[in-house]
Amino acid sequence: GRGDFAIDQIVSSSQIGTEYIFIEGNGTPDMEKPLIIAHEDNTEVYVNNISTPIAVLNAGQYIFIPNTYYQGINNSNLYVRSSKPVFAYQPIGGGFDTATSGLNFIPPLSCFFQNSVIIPAVNRIGGVSYTADLMILTYASSSLTVNGVPIPLSDAQNVLGNSDWVTYRVRNVFGDANIVSTGPLAAGVFGYLDDTAGYAGYYSGFGSNPQPTAVTICSNQTINLFDAIIGNPGENGTWAVPSGGSPLNNNIFDPSINIEGEYIYSFTKDCNSSPIPVDVAVSVTIQQANNAGNNNSISVCKSDASFDLFPLLGTNVTPNGTWAPALASGTSVFNPAVDVSGNYVYTIPNSGVCSGVSATISVTNNALPLLTPISDFKKCDDNIDGDDTNGIVTFNLLSKTNEILNSQTGINVTYHELESEALLGINAITTINTSNRIIYVRLTNATTNCFVTSSFNLTVTSLPVIASPIILKQCDTDIDAITSFNLNEANNEISSQPNLVFTYHTSLPNAISGTAPITNPTDYISANNGRVWARIVNENGCFRTSEVNLIVSTTVINLANPYLLEECDDYIDASDPNADGYDYFNLSTIDNLITQPFPLGQSYTVTYYETENDALQEVNAIPNITNYRNITAYNQTLWVRIDSNLNNDCVGLGPYLKLIVNPLPIIDLGVNFTLCLDPITGIGSQIVDATPTIPGNYSYLWTPANPNGDSPLFDITAAGTYSVVVTNNVTNCSETDTITATFSSEPQSVFATLLTPAFSTGLAAIEVTAVGGFGEYEYSLNAIDWQSSPIFTDLPNGSYSVYVRDIQGCGLLQTNLIQTINYNNYFTPNNDGYNDKWNIYLPESYEGVIHIYDRYGKLLKQISPYGEGWDGTYNGNILPSTDYWFKVEYVENNIKKEFKSHFSLKR
Repeated sequence: GRGDFAIDQIVSSSQIGTEYIFIEGNGTPDMEKPLIIAHEDNTEVYVNNISTPIAVLNAGQYIFIPNTYYQGINNSNLYVRSSKPVFAYQPIGGGFDTATSGLNFIPPLSCFFQNSVIIPAVNRIGGVSYTADLMILTYASSSLTVNGVPIPLSDAQNVLGNSDWVTYRVRNVFGDANIVSTGPLAAGVFGYLDDTAGYAGYYSGFGSNPQPTAVTICSNQTINLFDAIIGNPGENGTWAVPSGGSPLNNNIFDPSINIEGEYIYSFTKDCNSSPIPVDVAVSVTIQQANNAGNNNSISVCKSDASFDLFPLLGTNVTPNGTWAPALASGTSVFNPAVDVSGNYVYTIPNSGVCSGVSATISVTNNALPLLTPISDFKKCDDNIDGDDTNGIVTFNLLSKTNEILNSQTGINVTYHELESEALLGINAITTINTSNRIIYVRLTNATTNCFVTSSFNLTVTSLPVIASPIILKQCDTDIDAITSFNLNEANNEISSQPNLVFTYHTSLPNAISGTAPITNPTDYISANNGRVWARIVNENGCFRTSEVNLIVSTTVINLANPYLLEECDDYIDASDPNADGYDYFNLSTIDNLITQPFPLGQSYTVTYYETENDALQEVNAIPNITNYRNITAYNQTLWVRIDSNLNNDCVGLGPYLKLIVNPLPIIDLGVNFTLCLDPITGIGSQIVDATPTIPGNYSYLWTPANPNGDSPLFDITAAGTYSVVVTNNVTNCSETDTITATFSSEPQSVFATLLTPAFSTGLAAIEVTAVGGFGEYEYSLNAIDWQSSPIFTDLPNGSYSVYVRDIQGCGLLQTNLIQTINYNNYFTPNNDGYNDKWNIYLPESYEGVIHIYDRYGKLLKQISPYGEGWDGTYNGNILPSTDYWFKVEYVENNIKKEFKSHFSLKR
């Protein structure tokens, strides 16, 4: 049949006894047999009211008591007693099938059983409902209720052998079951779902005699000493307290009121009408609770020194607790520079019976005002104190506040002469009259009072060192005393200091205010004795003004025609070729010529410009006058300016220099050529011409020497390289050209030879022979496709004449006609379009006829050399693969001839 495992708890031997009562379930007789296990040797086991033992067991031995010992009408019970304590288990069935088995560990009988039992959802396991019955054991003299409903005493079943106890079976109970008895009570349940499933459980626990109990209580807690007693003490007893102690309040021990010591609980237990006085000692020890301190809070600044959180907890705090979250120091020291705002919890963990305790320190770590680098406070020296060179001015420090705050709000900014005063926040200033020095600044948060300090430099910057007034002279290109001035030429006269910025103005007020500057100071038009003012600003923004007087010099060099410099249009490189109209000039060759009209003993500077405006403004001077490349092809005029080195006066300015680029002779000897010689004598000649395309007066120098002397024509009769230098005798410009002549010729004669004899198998070959000549030759069958070899192979039957030519182009000859006769030594008539028929193709003049035989000499086919050929059949029948013989009859040079051989047919 079917069966399930059944298990239940096991208890220590101190919990077992010698009397047990079992209540039968719904199982089969084989299932429902109580199990008794001996703990000691020679243990006698008795059943019901039988006076003789049914078994004597040694330790570890067991007996299943037969089901037939169960007795009763209302329910069936079984009483077991033993001479020594034993373990008792009850196999039980919810239904009449082994599939519904359960197992309960049964406690021994005790008058200290509890008086009530609550079993929740007595008829349900998970989502399944069962039929559930209660098994109840109590005193025969007790009253019993289930869920407040009295159970009639008539439902009780007496126990054979023990008249103090009765059993009940309450059927079909559902929901929560609250079982109450006026006497000791043991209760269990078993459920079943037909005969397919079942369960059983014992809910009462063990009847336990009260025992002396030791209790340790934490000093900050209370405890119910009655509940602490081990076992099941009777209610409504009395307490005796230690000498000098205060009474308990409703069984409650309070360490703040009561003292340590032994407390005696006295009560009377009614064991089935036999009252028994019981005293139970409860020994109480008080464990002192830990002290985590009090919650607290603190507000600090990020710049504050590290400090210890522990003292903030208060006094008498238990040490060696833990902080969470952990601080960077790993201890209770808070470092505002690295630790953050938050709640830091100090915890003392559980110790003995005392629970863990904790306290919280809330830390607000206030940020510091933001500090960005502070720029130097620069101010130009002034003459408010009567001296603009002594480096002392008055600074308004408040003008730095916006920069220092950098958009921060709620921050107070103060200025101090000493760093110590800034740190203390005392003796703030707003202005100071001083030379260069350091000022200390303090930024304080108006809400948190957190502050930072910094510093910046006060710098007094010097004014530019200048000359004023100065004179600026400029040449006139005519005699109207009005000319263009480059005012920037006055810069070096005004000041030699570096990094100055000059602007020019038509009035002193504008120069002082820096307004309305002259927009084009390099081309300022002024008459003689004009006046402007310069504003000079140094790198620190400090300025002075200078008066500039403009003087027009009317000195003009009396020159009828400009000086000329001429160069030939030579080839320099790929980016500077000949015939482009550009070349390079040494302008300095006229320096002495152009200064010759001026008084001796004076020093002058000559500069060259490409435009008049550049010369007037003294800008864009030609930098490399010894290697200047003209910018206008063939013909360009340059402006020349002469300045005195004595006083920088302009003494001359005009278009005094003309540059001429003369073209080279244009010649062309032609391309290199081959001189075709007579193939027999080796004689030949060709004339080359070096005459320039532009007529003129030229001379000619040939290499090798021209037999005709200074002539543009050279008759070349031999191979070699010929060069000529052609010179224009007016400009002295020369050009060179070179030509190279090689020689060659056609062959004296050519002829072709057949290398393969007539009626050879396969394809034919022809060799060509070139006789005489002075060239190198190539060969072709069609005068289109040429080869260097004189031998032609793989030629099918046909007539061939070979072309022979000189590779240099000196002539073309043609050989005699050659006839080739060849045949295939096999064919494959498989209709693949390749070699499907066999034939020998002869010239028509041969008047040929071909006869084909089998190996026995039988004539199979007669074909014409000029037809399609034989397809490998005889009278329409396909012939097999084998060798076949043939005979060719033909006429050559009016003589009848024949040729015999064989070939293969392959399929």
